Amino acid sequence: NSGDSYVLDAGSTIWLWHGALASDAERAKGLHFGRTLAADVNATFRVLDNAADEDSPVNELAIQFWEDMGGKGQILDPLLNPKECTLDADEPKAFSESTRIFQIFEEQNG
Repeated sequence: NSGDSYVLDAGSTIWLWHGALASDAERAKGLHFGRTLAADVNATFRVLDNAADEDSPVNELAIQFWEDMGGKGQILDPLLNPKECTLDADEPKAFSESTRIFQIFEEQNG
């Protein structure tokens, strides 16, 4: 979701990625959480800029990020393609069991 920030715990590296529409508060919370997590687990902390996320073969950080994510797949909108966005229980997961991803978002009132 391009409206949020995400922290990926890939073991030796903690990644922070901000969606293009992430708010300043989400970015700040993501930065704080990512730095804290990296310090707690003695990992390297890396921030991947949204612009660098594009398919640039020369961007080593983006390449490493997508490797740690388990590969870059097609992004589907669950509201438009609900059946395509569900995971089959028998479908293998691309990343290791120790990999965790955290979504940083603001609660919407109302």
